[in-house]
Amino acid sequence: ERIRHDMIARVRHEQDSMSSYIARTGAESLWGDHPYALSPSGTEESLMRITSRDVRDFHDRFYRPDRMVISIMGDVSPEEAAEKTAAVFGKVTGTGPADEHRPKYVPIDAPMTVDRKKSWPAAIVALSWRCSSLLDDDCIPLKVLAAVLGNPFGSRVWTAIREERGLAYSTGASYSPG
Repeated sequence: ERIRHDMIARVRHEQDSMSSYIARTGAESLWGDHPYALSPSGTEESLMRITSRDVRDFHDRFYRPDRMVISIMGDVSPEEAAEKTAAVFGKVTGTGPADEHRPKYVPIDAPMTVDRKKSWPAAIVALSWRCSSLLDDDCIPLKVLAAVLGNPFGSRVWTAIREERGLAYSTGASYSPG
């Protein structure tokens, strides 16, 4: 109940945050009915409905040996590492199917404009688009680009738009592979 209370407080805070509102609006617009449109924090309603049984069922369904990746580094042979890993994790079981149903990805065929009215003390312009996954060749270049453009203090966008022209209070860029 303490964690539920903390999470509901976080959701309420996000509802009053301009950057969270922008991210939520972008995700909903870009992903529609796909789970990527949902807030990782949940909603007040979903947080009130979740039970400890739901958490246990989720754990049993997804935290299982065939979904696990174990990395071992150090002065240990592969054989010794395998033996010790089996001793610790050999009894881990899960109840869900190995391959969950995945929602269908619906492509965006044309540019869209989303115009939402909200009482903020400033105007906000956000450009969003779906990006590559972690496995695509352009993942690392996009991460670098977001770092170069996105750091609000000293990035090229910040310097050109805020410092040199005085056109914005804040600027930024981010990249979330998905």
